[in-house]
Amino acid sequence: MEEEEEIEITSGIRQGCTLSTELFKLVTYEIMRELDEKGEDFVVEDIRMNSLFFADDSLILARTVESAREKIKIIAEISKHFGLHINEEKSKALIYGSRGHKEVAKEIEGIKVVKSLKYLGLEICDEEDIFRIQKEKIISEMRVLANALFMQ
Repeated sequence: MEEEEEIEITSGIRQGCTLSTELFKLVTYEIMRELDEKGEDFVVEDIRMNSLFFADDSLILARTVESAREKIKIIAEISKHFGLHINEEKSKALIYGSRGHKEVAKEIEGIKVVKSLKYLGLEICDEEDIFRIQKEKIISEMRVLANALFMQ
């Protein structure tokens, strides 16, 4: 087989193109595989995981800032291999259980550390009860609904 010339790519795939989801899956699979091989697992109720991917949303789980830094480096390295990069402006880091600690990182590998973030529509905060904000919203909505029902 002859060696082929390298092709310079000047533009990407259009959003919505059927091929784009397949390419995204391939890149995501490589990221997940590499994180499984090199990344430290995060254990929640005896379930070991280090990342969650759904459509184009991803959540990387880490126990420490250093572990998060290493995982971000892994993702950046694989992304670069495929001609992609991490969009630091759209990315956020949340350090679980960081409230009360004197020193909390302001950023990790260029990604801003926040006190809460949304993942798949759920608001997650950096407190022990990570779904506190979500629970409060549900309770508030239930009260409004109950008041409306009893006012009839």
